[in-house]
Amino acid sequence: MDIFIITIFDRLEDTIPLALAGQPLRKRGPVPTLTDSEVLTMESVGAFLGLEEETAIYAYFRRHYSHFFPGLKRVHRSTFVRQMANLWKLKELVWQSLLEGQAPRSGYIIVDSPPVPVCRFARAPRCVRFRGEAAFGHDGWTIMSSTASVSTR
Repeated sequence: MDIFIITIFDRLEDTIPLALAGQPLRKRGPVPTLTDSEVLTMESVGAFLGLEEETAIYAYFRRHYSHFFPGLKRVHRSTFVRQMANLWKLKELVWQSLLEGQAPRSGYIIVDSPPVPVCRFARAPRCVRFRGEAAFGHDGWTIMSSTASVSTR
């Protein structure tokens, strides 16, 4: 896990300046205690580990990896969560920068994301939000091979 965290951090440290193209991310205000690459590293690794809430990511890294992120001991949880949320534009720029390095083999790239909770599961059968576009239950796509056809839920 240590090598994985270090690898993600190094990749972000290299990618963020390229994604920003010399433009400053912040125009004013104090410099944050945690760097943006540290916050994005914790968010990325937390997502990989299945930590769905920002508070769980904060608690996990504060408990187990505070030696990697020493500023985490000086940052309150709400400040960490706010910084993570405010980096939405940087996340998009980093994502686009990483995609530019990938040459699509067949003219398109499949991008997967975790399921998004739209309504409570008890109400899922009668929920009208995204009817026809979203499904609930087991997602067969995640266990299908890359040569399989598109999943029908």
